Amino acid sequence: MRNILKLGIKKNRKYILGIDLGGTHLRTGVVSWEGQLFLGQCLPMLSSYRKTIGLLRNLLRNYTTQFSISGIGIGIAGQVCPEGKRLIFAPNLGWKNKSIADELQAATTLPVRLENDVHAIAMGEWLCGGGRGISDLLCLILGTGVGAGVIQNNCLITGYGHSYGEVGHMCLDVQGMTCRCGARGCIETFLGGWGLVKRAGEAGLIVKNAQELFALYRLSDPKALFVVKQFKEALVATSVSLVNGFNPGRLLLGGGILQGIPEAIFWVQEQVPLRALPTATKRLTILPTTLGAFSGVIGAAMLFWKNID
Repeated sequence: MRNILKLGIKKNRKYILGIDLGGTHLRTGVVSWEGQLFLGQCLPMLSSYRKTIGLLRNLLRNYTTQFSISGIGIGIAGQVCPEGKRLIFAPNLGWKNKSIADELQAATTLPVRLENDVHAIAMGEWLCGGGRGISDLLCLILGTGVGAGVIQNNCLITGYGHSYGEVGHMCLDVQGMTCRCGARGCIETFLGGWGLVKRAGEAGLIVKNAQELFALYRLSDPKALFVVKQFKEALVATSVSLVNGFNPGRLLLGGGILQGIPEAIFWVQEQVPLRALPTATKRLTILPTTLGAFSGVIGAAMLFWKNID
């Protein structure tokens, strides 16, 4: 049986601190139960787990002096235990078996809930953004890594082992590039930020991130054009497969990668209706996410209020 988080927003507390621990950036903010964001901050993500916990403790002290914080919701780029306390594995951070929630709870005495970051983004968009009013929603998020958050029948789907939506580690090419998870040809090697940088290097380009690759693409650099062509083909193929497999009423596309190449949304809008099953696209709408860079912060905070049945 699928593990489902049924959603119920409780109105008896003032503010929740939302934290989004991504592969590249750490974002925080205070969120009201209506989903309004206050004092959003974005910092570079630290590779050291201990330094990250130290930074979060300092940030928490600053927030709690300005707001009445009732709890902490954390979204992280990795798999978490169903109880929402422990990180199991975050490939793009190199962290395994970390008791993040317990450590921050001990430091603050506040209750803490840990969730996968893309699950949190889907929640934020469903409650407060581009997925509002949609009973069956799929969010495909391209950042350092790749993941999907799925709402079905107005419920967030998390899976038996709480790893539902790890589409970045579905195989697109059995003979392809080795992924950070250890497998070959994962979708993330085509669509994730680190994969794009590596593919650019294999094509003879030296870029620090995907945004530099896209800048060369706009200058019609032939090597950049080749890499982005692969990206486009992989994005469309992935979107078609997800639409066929999950049959959402709305597909939302977002994440830091798409900020650098917004026309990718139009590629998907154009090709999915032509290539996916007619029954899967009959009532489908395809749009960009609307909450921007802090959708994970808002979603992690809103998830704190959920009821688990």
